[in-house]
Amino acid sequence: MDSSDLQRTRLTIDHLRSFLAVAEELNFRRAAERLYMASSPLSRRIRDVEAAVGSTLFDRDTRHVRLTAAGRRLVPLAQDVVARFDALTWTVREDSGDLSSPIRVGMPYGVHAPDRSAFLEAVRRAAAGYELTNAPGMTRRLVRQLVSGQLHASIVHGTQDLSGVAAVLIREEPFGAMLPAGHPLGDLDVIPLGAFAGMRCATVDFHPITPMQVRMMELLEAAGVDAEPVLTEDPEGLTSVVAANARTFALVAASAGSPYLSFFADPDIIFRDVEGFDLTFKTYAAWLPERAENDPVVAAVARELERTFAAPGVAAPTAETAGSALLVR
Repeated sequence: MDSSDLQRTRLTIDHLRSFLAVAEELNFRRAAERLYMASSPLSRRIRDVEAAVGSTLFDRDTRHVRLTAAGRRLVPLAQDVVARFDALTWTVREDSGDLSSPIRVGMPYGVHAPDRSAFLEAVRRAAAGYELTNAPGMTRRLVRQLVSGQLHASIVHGTQDLSGVAAVLIREEPFGAMLPAGHPLGDLDVIPLGAFAGMRCATVDFHPITPMQVRMMELLEAAGVDAEPVLTEDPEGLTSVVAANARTFALVAASAGSPYLSFFADPDIIFRDVEGFDLTFKTYAAWLPERAENDPVVAAVARELERTFAAPGVAAPTAETAGSALLVR
């Protein structure tokens, strides 16, 4: 393949975005929904990319979609091109002092109210005079928006690979167990992890499964608990699945004051502490380091977030994330 092949197929940045969406979801329907388009034009885009590179990028049958070796090689190249394209607007932008452009920050679900307030106040102090807008969403989407330059900063959960994202730890909390009301284990204030033997863990069917979920299943298997998860379409489905089956439980970050306690409020559900589960749910304030180097506003926001969340008594980073801020690798 040479550049003339690419020119003849008229590939656009949208072709690469479409390829990456399918590569991440491994499902054409979900990728199309994510891109707000129908499946048929998405399939045509993928065929265009395959024609341009001269290789089949996905093995497809009626049930599965898998990346081929060529597809796996293309993923990091396409990611680099898309990231560079998306970074154009802020990489070359001169600081004009124009306060009409809003500061956009991301906010995932399940953030403790004091953490949300501290984060937003830190951004307001750093970007005084700018309008502040809030973009809600799941961490995976917010990280993509950080990298693409759509967000100046965001709160993110440590459920995803945060490679290349600068972050400071806001909160680290243990997981608790969600059980059906009246379950015998509910008589215990703290449940040893091994007591869940014979039960299965319910978890959200993220696409693909998150690194945190992989580690969760590894720890359960090591404790003799069935590591084959019961999958639900969304977080709301956890309560229904657990309440309906005495042999199913879920592990959620539901420490004191957690918004998940109200999110999962259900008279058929109870929560208990868990002992022996060596995994915590971490929440970070994050930004893109390359953007902080080129955008004075993002640099100021990053400094203020470092000062806010590295201060004594304000959820200081643990030994794992020693220092006021880190580049998560």
